[in-house]
This record gives sequence, structure tokens and C-alpha cells, in this order.
Amino acid sequence: MDAFEKAFLRLKQEKILESMYQITCLNPGSRLKDRYEALVTPEKREIWDQEIKEKEKEAENCEQLRELEQLFAGDPETRMKEAARQVEAWKQDYRRMA
Repeated sequence: MDAFEKAFLRLKQEKILESMYQITCLNPGSRLKDRYEALVTPEKREIWDQEIKEKEKEAENCEQLRELEQLFAGDPETRMKEAARQVEAWKQDYRRMA
């Protein structure tokens, strides 16, 4: 959250404030500081909450997410092997992007 706060203080972009708000929604242990909370109007809150709900619905239909859930539901030995395979695949994807 510190990085977002520093970015917002420097750039004053609403998208950064939105990201900070979303983090607090997805992580109940975190909260916006009062100075940022004051900038989140009820209208913004409603829009951003709706966007979060839409993204959650998208995630429910994501095949990759289902595969990952199945991976972690398996026995520990298989889970470790499959997790290593998945991490390696992500590394390859990242290298292709770079």
C-alpha cells in the first residue's frame, strides 16, 4: 500500500486511488488512511464496488482459475509438482512478453 500512497501523492491520479480502494475491499486487514478515505465519494465507491463485482463474476468463469483451484485441491506431492510446472509456464510467458 505504501507504493500506491507514494504514487498517488506524486501523480494525483484517480486510478491509483481506485487501486488503493480495491485493495482494502479485497484485503479486510487493510484500510485507507483518513486523508484518502475523504477523497472516495459515495458515487466513486458505488462505481468501484460494481467493477469489483463484475471482475469477480469474470473470475468465476476463468478456466485458468479453475485449473489452479484443482491444483491446490490435490494431494501435497502432486500439488508441488504441478505448482512447479505452473510457475515454469508463467516464467516462460513472462519471458515471451519481455
